[in-house]
Amino acid sequence: MGLLAAFAAATWAFGKSVDVNTHWAITEEAIARTLSTFGAVTVADYAGGPTRVRSRCTAYFDEACAAADAVARGEDMEIAGRKCRVTLRRLAREDRKHGLSPHRKATLVATLDAAADVRGPRPLPERLDNKLPAPSRGTVVAALEALDEASALDDAEAFAVAVAALARVGETQRALALYAQLDSRRIGPSPAVHGAAVYALCAAHQSRAALELLRSVDGDVDARGYNAAIAAAEKLGDFDLAYELLQRRAKLVNRAEARLAFQRDALNAKRRWLEKNS
Repeated sequence: MGLLAAFAAATWAFGKSVDVNTHWAITEEAIARTLSTFGAVTVADYAGGPTRVRSRCTAYFDEACAAADAVARGEDMEIAGRKCRVTLRRLAREDRKHGLSPHRKATLVATLDAAADVRGPRPLPERLDNKLPAPSRGTVVAALEALDEASALDDAEAFAVAVAALARVGETQRALALYAQLDSRRIGPSPAVHGAAVYALCAAHQSRAALELLRSVDGDVDARGYNAAIAAAEKLGDFDLAYELLQRRAKLVNRAEARLAFQRDALNAKRRWLEKNS
């Protein structure tokens, strides 16, 4: 009784609200459904999904004792099979009013781009001379969260880089979940966005789904998407399709190095096609 009384007193002192911290894939509805077992509750300030390190929100209980009971469960609580931490809300979160500067946004996007680039890291924006190291999974997710909190994933270029970067560091589930938000975020479709999604599906070992997506967008993908689709076709043994995709990719090639790489790949694909049909 003494412990519960202490929890209740603390809850009355700091209000009837708690902070919830759980896995990024846990939805607001799932949190509300679980917390409602303790009493009437309203969930607000939800921030979760594939662009966040963790799902976080604030829950406001009608009764202080309900908040105390939820906190008493501590880190033993689970939501949809995922561990969840519930703590008393002592301070209001500080609103993010200023957003990102253009240079800060460019640096964060460059971090994601360095992770997404299969050829290795690229230079930072012009104001910085050094190059980015190969970003880790944690660095990529943290950069993505900073961009999303500042509502800076508002253009197709940044969105495409984010999807590809997540897939590149092994966060394929996050990448595909983010691509699924394309319409809800009101980001217009583009070859880069579709290409990143094709790449993510290939990284998730969903070769058939990658080729189906390529067909559904009428081949409107960038070079990254074509490279991934070619690999998917080869993995499935469809060398005719791989050769056709190589020919389509030629229209996207501009630089001399890329043209040489295309010619080399085309010759290899043609050789495999001839071997298969000889």
